[in-house]
Amino acid sequence: MAQGGVLVVEVTQLKGKGAVQYVGVSTGMNSLIRPALYGAHHDIINLTRFGEPGTEVYNIVGPICESADYLGHERLLPATQEGDVLLIAEHRRLRARDELELQPARARV
Repeated sequence: MAQGGVLVVEVTQLKGKGAVQYVGVSTGMNSLIRPALYGAHHDIINLTRFGEPGTEVYNIVGPICESADYLGHERLLPATQEGDVLLIAEHRRLRARDELELQPARARV
């Protein structure tokens, strides 16, 4: 099990419903299921606008037509446009006891 990883996605659409703004991206819960299953939090960075301040609050959603296909809720990002590249990072700073796995002993011969 890795200590972390990243998922790089492209912004495919922007839409809003009232005050709520959505960023649609090229993949969703089919590639990263943890947010849909139990609301796991992952850092999301707009690589295209790296270094620009966050000015907009977005919900990051995937292309799967399911209400659970969220990769991030209410994320502060720079003003984002179609074609931007986002990085979604998973960090395992602290793992729950039930996620720990016993590893076999290793020896170099």
